[in-house]
Amino acid sequence: MRYSLRLQPSDTATIETLTAAVRRADDLGFGAVWSSEAGHDPFVTLPLVAAASPRLKIGTGIAVAFARSPFATAQVAWDLQRLSRGRLRLGLGPQVKPHIERRYGMRWPGGLGALREYVACCRAVWSSFESGERPAFRGEHYQYTLLNPEFNPGPLPEAEAHVPIWLAAVGPVAARMAGEIGDGLHIHAFHTESYLREVLVPAYEAGREAQGRASGGIESACPVFSGIVHDEQQERLLRDAMRKYIAFYASTPAYAPVLAHAGCPEIHAPLRVMSREGRWDDMPALVSDEIVDQFAVFDAPRELGRRLKAKYEGILSEIAIYKEGTQFAAEADWPELLEGLGCAPA
Repeated sequence: MRYSLRLQPSDTATIETLTAAVRRADDLGFGAVWSSEAGHDPFVTLPLVAAASPRLKIGTGIAVAFARSPFATAQVAWDLQRLSRGRLRLGLGPQVKPHIERRYGMRWPGGLGALREYVACCRAVWSSFESGERPAFRGEHYQYTLLNPEFNPGPLPEAEAHVPIWLAAVGPVAARMAGEIGDGLHIHAFHTESYLREVLVPAYEAGREAQGRASGGIESACPVFSGIVHDEQQERLLRDAMRKYIAFYASTPAYAPVLAHAGCPEIHAPLRVMSREGRWDDMPALVSDEIVDQFAVFDAPRELGRRLKAKYEGILSEIAIYKEGTQFAAEADWPELLEGLGCAPA
């Protein structure tokens, strides 16, 4: 298991803060840097990350596929793969229909079937960049049949020409598809260990098996609900922070099956009502400590690492602490955490 830096707004405030965060991650022995598509574009920081560290892998965790055309995504990924000398992992997810239509102003192409085709179209674009052959991709949702010579960036070195695609999955259908066509799996922070071991990972592995793909251990990443704490007060504060996120995701229909598997489906409906009414501050009260304990882990750094390793061994190849979970971490805590995880700095 490797530890990854998940870029936060404080990291990306300026070029200087971004460079400092990446170099610190490199010095600590982290394995990768992931950017996300939330308040900021997921691609714009990655060339700076690649320049700040010649070692760390870079990736999007995730970029919203349906917010841009397959060609636009394939083109920026090809550039990033070239600039990073083969260190990019392109993480993609579909988002939900209201955000695609009302936030991005794009046409909703139709869920997982469209995402499967989107991935195939991206790979068709890269194939034409490599070979120079005339593109001939025609699908139900996307087509790619035109590439003039001046718009072809040309091939990459053979060792860098494969751009790995990591797909996001919450449910088993998406996880199976990720196993069939993806190179890695992005797991959402809203999960329980039993849901991953009993539902999500078996579906991913079934997808790989169905396509006859080699099984050499799962490649997957997740920022997990957890926190480094040194006393009870810090744990109470982080519990409340994670309780807020758990309440938010528990109100969303897409995550209701995770709640049901955790044995607390009854909180979804009232949380859904509260979210529609904008009663965000009232929602965490419905998430008990028992529910928090199913989703989150808090402890001193070395013990936290040991507990996270025990919880996610065989599930995650890359791990990070979710957002505010590192707010009480001292610099000396990081080597202890990494040692507990079994990924002490090289």
